[in-house]
Amino acid sequence: MVAASNLALLLISGVYYSVSRLVGGKKNSFRCQTFLLSRVFSAGALGFACALFLNDVCNIISYFTGAYSNFFSITVGLAVFALVLYAVYRTIALVHSFELVKALVVFFLPFFLLYFLFFSLSWLYLAYFAQQGLRVTVVGEPSENLEEWLGSEMFELSGIDYRPLSSEKIQVDGVEVDHGMIIAGVPGMLDSFDVVIVSGAERCNRNVLDELKRYLDEGGKMILVGNACTRVPEMEGVGWNVWDNGFDDYVPVRFVGTHEIESKFQIFDINHPAFNGVTNFDFAGTIAVVELKDEEHHSRLLAFFSETDSYSVDAKPAIVEHRCVWINENTCRAFGPAYYVAFDLGLTSREMLQNILLSLKE
Repeated sequence: MVAASNLALLLISGVYYSVSRLVGGKKNSFRCQTFLLSRVFSAGALGFACALFLNDVCNIISYFTGAYSNFFSITVGLAVFALVLYAVYRTIALVHSFELVKALVVFFLPFFLLYFLFFSLSWLYLAYFAQQGLRVTVVGEPSENLEEWLGSEMFELSGIDYRPLSSEKIQVDGVEVDHGMIIAGVPGMLDSFDVVIVSGAERCNRNVLDELKRYLDEGGKMILVGNACTRVPEMEGVGWNVWDNGFDDYVPVRFVGTHEIESKFQIFDINHPAFNGVTNFDFAGTIAVVELKDEEHHSRLLAFFSETDSYSVDAKPAIVEHRCVWINENTCRAFGPAYYVAFDLGLTSREMLQNILLSLKE
């Protein structure tokens, strides 16, 4: 919508500038002065419209390539600035009254200096000081709340850049399939994202699991939710080790099943950044029942479900962190990290989801 508005502004400014070039005036007359002002303002409006529209183009290029859009903006901005200067120069060249030119320079100089200073500082900050946003996507079918929170202005302002793979449904062999799940299985498709949330899809094809494994091998970060990817089409069994490709090594728990509970969310590691501003709360809904892997897998329990304040036999893991994969008996390779969350993040705390994502930001 914004890009369309900027395109409309560009077209209107172009027409205005073209009309101003067709308007003439007698030398040293009021009409000539009006002609000069019209030419200057139309050139400025056209330049500003070009900058807005080209910035949209740069953002689109950034979305598909993962390139840093601010460098595009700086280059385009300098080019547009040069064009505007040329337009003003051509306008002044038509005027023989240098007193009028001096008056215009004095009048416009403060505005020009303020404009140049503001945008120079903005570009400098964006190019050298501001961190690039954390690019996040979801493999599977996120719940309505989860998708709304990820795309909210609050998350955007905190540097979380949510980019859904696809929300389209397509027919494959007569079966309705989420298009995003097909895209996720394309080699290299996940490489442009800093964090992948795997949620809402119990069944995952082998190529999706292979791509997730490769993504994690190469340093990607993951949040695995509930029973996502615990079943593989045309294969028996349930769990993350059904398709034995090594993806299970990145999961700090073993899948048992799903269960409806009414319990209390208890924070186990109160110093973890995921729980900044978050307190224990009542929870009612479906969770994945899981078991912690042994300590050799470096599972780190962060929160659990229980009616008591202590982690006991009856408690159920809620959030678990994983940072290390064993290569052999003596070597453990650090990665990620990866989080396992036993419940839909969209059912609980927006702040906790934001904290978890920001803890994954470099």
